[in-house]
Amino acid sequence: MKMSKLDQIKEKERQYVLLKIYGCLLSSRQKEDLSSYLGFDLSLSEISNELGVSKAAISDSIHKAISNLEYFESKLHLYQKGLILKEKIIEIEKSKDEKEKLDLYRNLGKDIIDGI
Repeated sequence: MKMSKLDQIKEKERQYVLLKIYGCLLSSRQKEDLSSYLGFDLSLSEISNELGVSKAAISDSIHKAISNLEYFESKLHLYQKGLILKEKIIEIEKSKDEKEKLDLYRNLGKDIIDGI
């Protein structure tokens, strides 16, 4: 099934966040290629011309890098945990009741200490 343009953008954004979280675990080549592709929105042709390698080599590097990022996330869940924390912070910010805010802050602190 083909993804909509909006879904493609959201997926690239998610992959970019994964790169920011787990990029240090990639090889320098994979990190550089994926940074160029996601962060600078360069095409495979632009990256391959810049580096003097084939488009196939760049494509392979990017696909392996994304696969590695997905693997790291499947084991560590740091992206997902970040989303949960973000939701909890938004909930705190929306609360008008000071007692409820305090309870939410306490729960957030407990979640952070306990590892969500």
